Amino acid sequence: MVFYIASGFFENQNDKEDAVFETFSKIFSNLDSLSEDEKRNKNFIAVVAKNTCITIKNKQNKIKQIPLENTKEYETSNLSLEEELEEKEALKVYKNALLKLPTEYYEVIYLRFFEELSVSEIAKIVGVSKQNCYQRIHRARKMLSKLIKEEIYE
Repeated sequence: MVFYIASGFFENQNDKEDAVFETFSKIFSNLDSLSEDEKRNKNFIAVVAKNTCITIKNKQNKIKQIPLENTKEYETSNLSLEEELEEKEALKVYKNALLKLPTEYYEVIYLRFFEELSVSEIAKIVGVSKQNCYQRIHRARKMLSKLIKEEIYE
């Protein structure tokens, strides 16, 4: 049933599977909401699935896609081989640290520093207050700093 609901929202198989996973994660974290009434449980699961799909769909629509033509080329022609390897290693460390961030923090960091959006714009996209957005960016930067240090000293 959950997969059928997700199929109504998404064409991509991966998106359907993500929606099903998210739905069951939410259901398992709210097991106390289930009762002995089978019909009520079925309705509860259907509502959770529908709301999860809507949330995922809204997030996908909010984060704009960057066409490949608009991306900047990374130029290393002026660097020695040693410097180029050091930079590639540093980029690898930063990328690993970014990927370890929780989604809510990764989103604000990505929108702020890669998309160069203002805090007001990010707050609207993410659906939080401006103050909350500032707080998320601050926390994300602290987490990134810690994760980068861990990556370097491992």
